[in-house]
Amino acid sequence: MRSKQVVFTGVLMMAAFFTRPIDATRQAAAGQAAPTPVVVEVTLNEWKVEMPTTTLKAGPTTFKTTNAGEKTHTLKVESDKLEDKTLKKISKELPHDLKTNEKGEMTVDLKPGTYKATCPIGLGAHKRHGMELAFTVVARQP
Repeated sequence: MRSKQVVFTGVLMMAAFFTRPIDATRQAAAGQAAPTPVVVEVTLNEWKVEMPTTTLKAGPTTFKTTNAGEKTHTLKVESDKLEDKTLKKISKELPHDLKTNEKGEMTVDLKPGTYKATCPIGLGAHKRHGMELAFTVVARQP
């Protein structure tokens, strides 16, 4: 009789464990309910980088980039100064250069701080010609 009680108690404990609600932390760890990236339209042209705003909110951000120029361009996003000094520098570049009228996109998990969006083509020559845009990332409000 004692072994049936132990088994029954074990079954009840397992049922309680597997039927409890899943909290947000466990959902995130399980790969569920990931935040939807904010989309920012970027236009590259001789010799500028344009975005509709220079203040973005922290979190996943997809930079949808169009080359409206006559020359080949690309986009690089890198952190300048992060508010949290323990974080490593953030730097990400489109996977390929964009010819005239081509489009590309990349997603970056932005942290609060200041950033630069540049065109690194020509060993920085495009950047030196003015293809650099500073922007600020602010914390999301709960």
